[in-house]
Amino acid sequence: MCGNWDGIGTDTIGVYRSSNSTFYLFNTNNPRSTSPVTRVVLGQPGVIPLSGDWNGDKADTPAVYDPKAAVFYLVNSLAPGAPKLRYPFGPVMVGTLPVAGDWDGNGSDSYGVYQVGRFALTNTLGGPVSVYTRFGITGDRPFAGDWNHDGKDTVGVGRDY
Repeated sequence: MCGNWDGIGTDTIGVYRSSNSTFYLFNTNNPRSTSPVTRVVLGQPGVIPLSGDWNGDKADTPAVYDPKAAVFYLVNSLAPGAPKLRYPFGPVMVGTLPVAGDWDGNGSDSYGVYQVGRFALTNTLGGPVSVYTRFGITGDRPFAGDWNHDGKDTVGVGRDY
């Protein structure tokens, strides 16, 4: 995973270790040369990590999606003891994968899910589904990006051949 952890405009790597539910976030893309800048404990075994700028402050923070409960857990700060935000999203469905992006170009990310060639996305944290779109096939992995520099993210999929 990657994110702009310090808010200065450069994405760097982050690692999520499920064995201890900890994100290790670096401000360099060479983790062997430095220690993580911060550690954030979030989640439990079986969750899927992701990141985003949830509050529009230009800094990304970690999140996890629990597919067994269909719930997103987010933090808006890398400070120890930061409150955890909890957002149920849709029904529990086997094979659901999370995705994050700024779908409406407002400067903050929100989340969505991908399930068998269908995306369900929301423009507000805790809000209803704003966008449904069909794209991809079974086995694809979702991701997002601003492919045309218009300030809005759109979805993509990765596929093993």
